[in-house]
Amino acid sequence: SREFGIRDLIRFNTEISAIAYDDATSKWTVTWTEGDGSVRSEEFDAVVSAVGQLNRAKYPDIEGRETFGGLAVHTSQWEEGIDLKGKRIGVIGSGASAYQVVPAVVSEASKLYVIQRSAPWMTIAPDYHAEIDEGQRWLFRHVPHYHRWYRVFTYWHASESRRPYGMVDPNWKSDQSVSQLNEQLRLQLIDYISAQYEDRPDLLEKVIPNYPPNAKRPPRDNGVWSAALKSPNAELVTEGVTQITPTGFITADGVEREVDVIIYATGFHASDFLRPMMVSGRNGIDLHEYWDGDATAYLGVTVPNFPKLFLLYGPNTNLLLTGSMILMAEMASDYVISYMQTIERLGATGLDLKEEALEEHVAWVDAGNRGMAWGVEGVDSWYKNKTGRVSQNWPYPMGTYWQLSREVRLEDYEVLGVGDNVSDVSEELDATFAS
Repeated sequence: SREFGIRDLIRFNTEISAIAYDDATSKWTVTWTEGDGSVRSEEFDAVVSAVGQLNRAKYPDIEGRETFGGLAVHTSQWEEGIDLKGKRIGVIGSGASAYQVVPAVVSEASKLYVIQRSAPWMTIAPDYHAEIDEGQRWLFRHVPHYHRWYRVFTYWHASESRRPYGMVDPNWKSDQSVSQLNEQLRLQLIDYISAQYEDRPDLLEKVIPNYPPNAKRPPRDNGVWSAALKSPNAELVTEGVTQITPTGFITADGVEREVDVIIYATGFHASDFLRPMMVSGRNGIDLHEYWDGDATAYLGVTVPNFPKLFLLYGPNTNLLLTGSMILMAEMASDYVISYMQTIERLGATGLDLKEEALEEHVAWVDAGNRGMAWGVEGVDSWYKNKTGRVSQNWPYPMGTYWQLSREVRLEDYEVLGVGDNVSDVSEELDATFAS
């Protein structure tokens, strides 16, 4: 960033509070608060939101949470230097964040409670924390392009090759799996889990999930999770927390456990895109009112009535079994570039996505998500918003998104700010894209 002068253009310790489109100037006014509390605003031709999905910490709605007198910290807001040595710790959550924090703190704690709402399936990854062996390093150093082949192989193995194990067979009748392949995976994982808890049958019955594999995010597992839960100072609590007190927490069975620290591994407000920013588009339309809790965007990037506002890691661009988030963001960025190049060639002030284009796209994405394990009814996860629709995940192969995001299709947009030459230029661009 220093080499290209980018660092000098970055405003640190700054929070955006509002983004507003001006119909008269076709520009966006961005308002922010700086670290010293001062409020500033500036006008821009276009705005790219890269805040994504996992940016606002989510805390559980539990009575008495604010009364706790010890240290309370969310995993996404961890402060350096926190001393957990000899402390009684309660970790609320058992998903991906807990999978990382529990094995890391169990040796520090005098007592560790892991509060689990639902047991997680996992991806078997015995080498997850292992160093790259010397033979592999030699290949990376000496064999031309081996590192490229290795990345492609790893990518395919971690995404495309696993996708069939999450696809729904509409003729498969089970509430524990969604297809024969999915059932095979479930049985394999049960064998894997059972082997880890042979010496703890009391734990085994608590750690076998009761929903299909790939219906929720599977953490990568190399055995450290089971080792942590089997530690003599650890206790897996499966009764829900009904109240947090100044000294600990009470579960549904009426038992109170005292702790010095509560760690919230409870995820994010993933479906509340762009909150708490205020965003207003053409004719003053409020983005959050327009979405009404069910965020949608064409390819996860553009929204009707909000020209030249682009979302990266937007609605329905999260990935499970289908690819890399980094690649997804890069392809979405290519789409943004195509958009901006298009309005420059047209001499336009912007392109406004048509409602029918978005509706058609969302219907297609929804159909794809209903065909994946995470879209089945009866399974609750952060992939779904308050309406029950999967607003987070992309259900199709990564190559499909690549094809759709290469270039803007003008038929999907209303061209703003140009006169009678729109159709002529549109035909020219369509011919160029087709060639």
